Amino acid sequence: MTTGNQKNQGLKSLFIVSVLALIAIILIFFPRESSRKDMQPTDRRSPISTKANQNKFRQKRTGNPPASALAKQSRKNTDKEVIFKAAWGSGPEDVGHKLPENGAPEGPMSFFVAPDGGIFILDQVNKRMIHVKDHKADKTISIGSDTFQDIAVTSSGDIALLDRLAGKKVDVLEPDGNLVSSLPIEGKGVPEGGGVTGLFVKDNGIWVEDEHARLVRIADAHGVPDPNRPSILGRPSLDGSMNILARIEHPRGVVLQIRSTDNPGEESVASVTFASRISFLVELATDRIPRIFLAARLMDIDDAPPYRVRGVHNVVVVLDRTGKEITRLSLPAPGRDVDEEQFKSIRIGPDGSIYQLLFSSNGIVLTRWEIP
Repeated sequence: MTTGNQKNQGLKSLFIVSVLALIAIILIFFPRESSRKDMQPTDRRSPISTKANQNKFRQKRTGNPPASALAKQSRKNTDKEVIFKAAWGSGPEDVGHKLPENGAPEGPMSFFVAPDGGIFILDQVNKRMIHVKDHKADKTISIGSDTFQDIAVTSSGDIALLDRLAGKKVDVLEPDGNLVSSLPIEGKGVPEGGGVTGLFVKDNGIWVEDEHARLVRIADAHGVPDPNRPSILGRPSLDGSMNILARIEHPRGVVLQIRSTDNPGEESVASVTFASRISFLVELATDRIPRIFLAARLMDIDDAPPYRVRGVHNVVVVLDRTGKEITRLSLPAPGRDVDEEQFKSIRIGPDGSIYQLLFSSNGIVLTRWEIP
């Protein structure tokens, strides 16, 4: 026989079941706004979570927007022109390609945009330089070695070639390829040739960069060795009004130091943040305005183990002389099937054009982008 207490317990159980069913219906058909947000795909462009103090740090120094907004600002529809293409090979219209058993594959290590607009491609595998003009190779110059890694051309047309590992020297050639001088790079300011990270020619001499920081003058503009080997901190701007220095401060951030040469005590510090992890810095240069160009190779990495690299690309950030960002441009990087070693892949022309020497499985493509 059913008692009064049993009836009450049955009614309570029925009431509780009804309430739970009603709540379930509400959650199914009327989800909370926070639930919708939780279902949105997360931003996986960076392997590191965005930290508020990183964004504040950047805004304090430059007043630029935080990293979450920067990827959207990258210019992808900028004027683009293919300057030159060449296939791998040893023919007159090819570029050399080395596939050693031990070591990285090797193509043209570097290139240079000359003051007259001509472009020199360092085809060291074929022991020559290729001069490109009007979208074609109009001449080649023999260099006699396959160990050069960088190239620079003076305003008079002389050519400087850097061999930092084997010969530990800079050879200076006349425009026709005749040797002017051979300059040792190790000495005061440069303890090891392998520490040299760049070659620069200015009206006041030939300079090499040691460990991405200090430039050492190894010769005058005519290739005569400088026994004093003076040095400066940072890379000089094209107009000589400032020296700039860049360092990676954290996985997605670079700090720029901008020092005036007219007022030695005047210095600006700017911070540049990227939306993806920095692999390495590709270029730091100026145009004649001068604007500052900072190029970095970035990696898109999964947020969780095993932290798979989903892709790589280059980003060029353009800043004014105070370090305030003007714009940025996203450039391609070699595909996963390309692993060639390259010393210099991006250059900045005097007019601010961005040049890129890009490798593929079939050869090279030299492209120019114009920034307004």
